[in-house]
Amino acid sequence: MRSCRYVLVAIATMVMAGCAGGPGESGLTRITTLPRVTSCELRGNGFDRVVETPTKIRLPKKSAPVTFTCRAQGFRTTRGTLDTRLKTSVYTNLLMGSMLGFVVDVGTGAARKYPSNVTIILEPVSFRTVAARDGWYNLYRMYIVHKWEEKVMFIEADCSDPDDNDFACSDEIVDVHTRMLAELEKLESLRKRASILPRIAFTPRPAPFPALIQ
Repeated sequence: MRSCRYVLVAIATMVMAGCAGGPGESGLTRITTLPRVTSCELRGNGFDRVVETPTKIRLPKKSAPVTFTCRAQGFRTTRGTLDTRLKTSVYTNLLMGSMLGFVVDVGTGAARKYPSNVTIILEPVSFRTVAARDGWYNLYRMYIVHKWEEKVMFIEADCSDPDDNDFACSDEIVDVHTRMLAELEKLESLRKRASILPRIAFTPRPAPFPALIQ
């Protein structure tokens, strides 16, 4: 399809750049998509918003989890969930016996946060060639691997404090690898069922005037 080439370039650029985005503004989640301009509906508990990407939005913690439905012409509708996560330090407080601190953190929402940067990649409806299809899914695979490896890096950084509980950190890392493998398996099933546009035989146009026979 016409926009497939630009999506491939965008994914490749994002992967090679390390999915850089830097920390978002306090309390804001930056949502970007491929293709770049996409309409996304966000819904959560007492929260309903339609946005056009790219955008920055403040997602209420009390509305978690927030589901998203993104649509763009020539791409499949993509649905997913944005949720908050507990900081590792909260588990540390609990294991160190600070139950009061745990309850206060969770009760106020201070212990939970949405990701500061979210990238949603929509799958093209069809591809012109098998090579184009495989190239797109291979780059998407690189993106998935990098995304989960980055999560492991954040977990390890949170656990760098010698007072942190290594057991909780190890469980988080194992969970990340499990989820990465599940996402890669799903991606492979999508690749196998992706549509390839039929090749149209080229038929020469007749000459505007019949050739003169000498």
